[in-house]
Amino acid sequence: MSQNNYSSKSYSREYAFKFLYKLSLKEFVAEKNDLVTDSILLDQTIAEFDESYIVKDEEHSDNELSTSIQNYGRTLITGCLTKESEIVEKLAPLIKKRSFASIDSIERSILLVAAYELMFTDTPKKVVINEFLNINDKFGQKETNSFLNGILDKVQ
Repeated sequence: MSQNNYSSKSYSREYAFKFLYKLSLKEFVAEKNDLVTDSILLDQTIAEFDESYIVKDEEHSDNELSTSIQNYGRTLITGCLTKESEIVEKLAPLIKKRSFASIDSIERSILLVAAYELMFTDTPKKVVINEFLNINDKFGQKETNSFLNGILDKVQ
């Protein structure tokens, strides 16, 4: 894999994480349910997300969005939305003493996208885990990396 492809997939993972994180917030739960059943609405929502994603501001100075980022990001997003119940079913027993729903939104979104990629793509396990721990370092709490790593390591 070339460095350019690696970077595109890295950006795609972050793009998908950000989209799914937004949907994990309480005010977007109803929207998320609609997106799962309406592919036209999903396409429109992703297009709106794309427009806001590329706007450079203080919080988003490094967002990059190429066709390859969008394509793989869309694959991750639609895969997560359509396979969410299967993914959660796989993750739930791995999360000791807590329910999936009780996990912080950032960690929950990371687990969802990473588990999808582990379960339904041929990306090497080490790559997926490392990439999503990097996303957690950037957006979450570094202290939760061992928690995330432990769960993702058991997914397969």
